[in-house]
Amino acid sequence: MLVLVTAGIWAEGRQRAPVERSALTACATLADHVTSRAERQVAATASYVAPALGSAEPALRASMVGLVSRAARQVVGPVEEALAECRSVDVWPFNRSHDEARDAYVAYLVAERDRLRAIGRDGSAFDRGYAEVRRLADEAAGIEP
Repeated sequence: MLVLVTAGIWAEGRQRAPVERSALTACATLADHVTSRAERQVAATASYVAPALGSAEPALRASMVGLVSRAARQVVGPVEEALAECRSVDVWPFNRSHDEARDAYVAYLVAERDRLRAIGRDGSAFDRGYAEVRRLADEAAGIEP
């Protein structure tokens, strides 16, 4: 009996695997696209305002930091949408590597979302958390579903 149950689980997992791989590939592609776009927009804005951040004029500094915050708030939505899509990938409980891949992309997107939210609250925080987001992205990309 145990052999039949095990064979049934194996067969079901094998049948679901291509659909899950496809959904995980779509999740990975979307995650990489939206985070790359978000990082470029925030970095470009931060780079643009950097010369003014050294200004002795507090109002100018506050205005420039506000531009960085606004840039982060503008791109957090697509990251949240990608996060929702990756979370919705349905994985057969016995396809452990697929589960690990989905969870890794979710962790990566959560870190990026949280980082963008922090920058949205305080634009001077634009350089914080980037290394951790990149580490999680590399970790997710290294998991083969």
